[in-house]
Amino acid sequence: MATLRRNTRAAKTVDAAPNVEWSRADARRNQVLEAAAECFRKDGFRGTSIQRISTVAGMSPGHIYHYFDNKEAIVDGIVRRYTDERLAIADRIEPASESVGVLQAAADLFTDAMQLRLGHERASLALEVLAEGIRNPAIGAVLQQADASAVTRVCHRLKDAPELRPMTEAELKARLSVIHTLLDGLTVRTAVDPTLDMATIAPVMAEVVRFVLQGLAAPDPESPTTAGPPV
Repeated sequence: MATLRRNTRAAKTVDAAPNVEWSRADARRNQVLEAAAECFRKDGFRGTSIQRISTVAGMSPGHIYHYFDNKEAIVDGIVRRYTDERLAIADRIEPASESVGVLQAAADLFTDAMQLRLGHERASLALEVLAEGIRNPAIGAVLQQADASAVTRVCHRLKDAPELRPMTEAELKARLSVIHTLLDGLTVRTAVDPTLDMATIAPVMAEVVRFVLQGLAAPDPESPTTAGPPV
């Protein structure tokens, strides 16, 4: 029995080892991404070298290349991390809608999406990556894929909601495109006006989101405008 216990403990140690290694690797990758984001904000993508990132990250260039092939791969990591945050917000629409309805849930969660654009640092990094995406087809493809993933996830969360009338995917995507345009514009506003009061802007933006999505709402059968003629 004692031997069995020892073997069980040994097996747990072996099974846990890969998890520890993955955790360390993730921490190292995040360390590089944080350092790169700081450098991109200050010096721009083209003004930042791997050597500079390695200095800020506190690791050798060779160590960075162990995790990322080049600067484009680092940008890919930054965009993917931001995309994961966007997808996490989209996934909260369905549970939130159980108490307030899907339209209100989407409007409320828009405020959380705004938080991803708040602050001069986030805005300046987003604009730098976007500018490089226009110049660099590889990064442009990363941005397009990330945006498509976010739109697809939100569409999936909204299209089957019982409160919404049947709609074409094109119609839903058109309305979501307008909402994303609001977010993109907010990024620019945050960059050029760091004193922007988000506490004041947030309810106004949520109201606009509700207005954009309101056309998707199923008609109320009790409404005088939708109910049948009196008998």
